Amino acid sequence: MRRFRFVLALALALAGLLVWGWAFFPLPRQTLKWLFTPPQLYSAAAGLGLGETRAAQFSLPQQLRPGEEDRVELNFSSADAASPQLPAAYGACNALAEARLEFPGVNLRPQNSIREPLAPGKPAVFYWSLSAVEPGEYEGKLWLYVTFFCPEDRSETRLALLSAPLQVTVSAAPWGAARWLGGALLALAAGVALVR
Repeated sequence: MRRFRFVLALALALAGLLVWGWAFFPLPRQTLKWLFTPPQLYSAAAGLGLGETRAAQFSLPQQLRPGEEDRVELNFSSADAASPQLPAAYGACNALAEARLEFPGVNLRPQNSIREPLAPGKPAVFYWSLSAVEPGEYEGKLWLYVTFFCPEDRSETRLALLSAPLQVTVSAAPWGAARWLGGALLALAAGVALVR
């Protein structure tokens, strides 16, 4: 009888851990990448450019659980192996990376454009948080710009680099019920193990 209770408690505990693990397991993420060469990062009209190749890597969840928050990250970094030789105009003006994420129907923070200063060879990193209550498919868009601001004449030149469509699914799976069931199975396993 004792052996039966031990096997039953073990089976309940394993089932509880499996159900709980499924309910808390990290959901899949997607990573998107783009490469921008110096000609793409140059404004002929203003005579301004970064003079280095830059890579943008964007990471976001493919799925969200209703009510849970997940992080989104954009890294806009130098992709040149050697130290970049930047044009003199870059030194006279301030270069900024600007990113905006739009996701109608999803709770998004921050909601407005974010600007980060650009320095030769240094990355600009952007973070957002996403959450949604209602299950469904949500479509969004990522925008990326480089802006040159020249204090001497107070001029501003903006280069549009990217307008990428995105999609996130808010799953309708019974996550809450699974967590409750997993906890109940673990508690039951403990109860069976403690019975004498």
